[in-house]
Amino acid sequence: MQWESNNNSSRKLFDVTIADGIDLRKEFHYIIYGSLTKQPLGHWVVIRHFDLNTKSKYWNKYSKEGIGGPPNTWKDTILRTRRVPQPRVNTESVEKIGDIFSDQFIYYFEYTTVLQVGDQVFELNINDHTNQPTTYTFTEKYDIKRVHPYRMENGNTQYYAAICEYNTITY
Repeated sequence: MQWESNNNSSRKLFDVTIADGIDLRKEFHYIIYGSLTKQPLGHWVVIRHFDLNTKSKYWNKYSKEGIGGPPNTWKDTILRTRRVPQPRVNTESVEKIGDIFSDQFIYYFEYTTVLQVGDQVFELNINDHTNQPTTYTFTEKYDIKRVHPYRMENGNTQYYAAICEYNTITY
C-alpha cells in the first residue's frame, strides 16, 4: 500500500507493507522528548528508587521506622515523563470543569525505566522543561501505588504507566 500527498501528485511519502507497524517505543520517546518536527510533551521529574534490602541513616532500630527521612537507602534518577490526572468516579455530585478530582495521577515512563511499588516521583521547581536541569528543588512528592507495563503482541514492554498518589510527608 502506498500513501500519497493530498495534492494528488504521484510523490510517495512512504511505503507501508504488511510487515511494517508502529514502533511504540520510538513514538513514546518522540512524545516525551520531542523530535525534529515535534515539541516535547513530557516534563522532567526525579524518580527515587528505594533499595529495600539496606537501611538508611534515618532508620531507627528501636521504633522500626525512618525518623527524619526514608527508612531505606535510595538512588535518585532524573528523567522525562508525561502526567495525566487519575479520574475519580463521583456519583454524589457533578463537579465543575477544572475541579481537581483526586490526588492521584498516572505517570507514563519509557520502557527502560526501573520502577517498583513504593518508589517516589518528585515534581521539580524549574522554569524550562526543554533541557535537562542541573539544579532543581522538589515541589511535590508522589508515591507509586501500582505499575502497569504496556506490552505488544510479542510481549515486549513498550512503556509503563504508574498510578501515583500525592504524599504530604516531607523530610
